[in-house]
Amino acid sequence: MSTTPAPKPRSKNLTFSSAGDLFDYVAEQMRPLSVGMDSIFSDFPSNYLRLGIQQTGWPRANILETTSTEDVHAGTKTYLLELALAGIPKEEIKVSVLDNILTVAYEKDDVTGTDPRGDRQYIHQEVAYRSFSRSWKLGPDVQVGEASHEDGVLTISFTRVTPKEPEPRSIEIK
Repeated sequence: MSTTPAPKPRSKNLTFSSAGDLFDYVAEQMRPLSVGMDSIFSDFPSNYLRLGIQQTGWPRANILETTSTEDVHAGTKTYLLELALAGIPKEEIKVSVLDNILTVAYEKDDVTGTDPRGDRQYIHQEVAYRSFSRSWKLGPDVQVGEASHEDGVLTISFTRVTPKEPEPRSIEIK
């Protein structure tokens, strides 16, 4: 009769002090099942913590799919990201992409209640002119296109190229 090794006992009380600890535990469980995925396991906690905690939800943003019939036939999808930035001059908005993370930022030095267009002193102010930085993690198949600023709305275009089916590759045995 064959014997199989007994399964490792599981702890019934798994508690984690942070989301990063939870992910580290799950990544360790998944690591033996993957080959070449170490960057995903190592990048996720830092990106999750960096993007998840700092997001304020301001300025408000919309993401629209604008894929046309021609895009579908070409194997691509197109999107627009819109941010409501009323009253903020386009020259002072910074848009950057680094390591598949799109960041839109505006730095304001003066917090006394004046707007970026001049020396106005507000009695009542509902439109915010404060510093912000918002980031979005992009997939490796997403290409950032153009950005435009019109009527107080910053619009950034994206294209997602659907990768072609990978074909098997023969490996020569030496």
